[in-house]
Amino acid sequence: MEKLIANVAPCQAASFAEALIEEFRSVGRVFSETPESLRRVIGPWPQVIELIEAAHVAMEVGLRGEVQCIPIQATDQRLIDYLVMGMGSLSVEQLRVLFLDGGNRLVGDEVLASGTLTTLTAYPRNIFRRGFELSASAILLVHNHPSGQVVPSKCDIEFTKKLKALGYQMEIEVRDHIIVSGSRWFSFLRGGLM
Repeated sequence: MEKLIANVAPCQAASFAEALIEEFRSVGRVFSETPESLRRVIGPWPQVIELIEAAHVAMEVGLRGEVQCIPIQATDQRLIDYLVMGMGSLSVEQLRVLFLDGGNRLVGDEVLASGTLTTLTAYPRNIFRRGFELSASAILLVHNHPSGQVVPSKCDIEFTKKLKALGYQMEIEVRDHIIVSGSRWFSFLRGGLM
């Protein structure tokens, strides 16, 4: 973080990096914060805030490019890296749905629900409607746990079972549900929950 900030604020780089990590606990969380949150910690340094935002976008775009070029496997490390970078350190829960075509290629990657620190409300009809619009043959569900724990809740398990059953009826396979945090992840399929 210090080396990044040194490109636009060399004299303040060490103190800014230390303050940001102390406040947000990880580099991933720093990248996920809003400009207002960053400004609260380092003050009015728009060039630092813009650089942090640009670095985050560049890393996410690079990782997304890697997963767009390959048939998607839920536990492929490139996919996991992309998901952890994009949402693992968010301070609120999000449900992201990856829509796949018949060749397991990514045809859509969308946030379909956002919540609070501990809750998320998602609607199956919105997920499957979007799947039909994209002519998806399968979906991967992904959501984050801001707490850092990746153990699925009872609600997570019930929601996944419900979607899997609905998907079977609608001919859109629910391949997996992945929970991510700042550095860890859990696959329902690998964990025997699907």
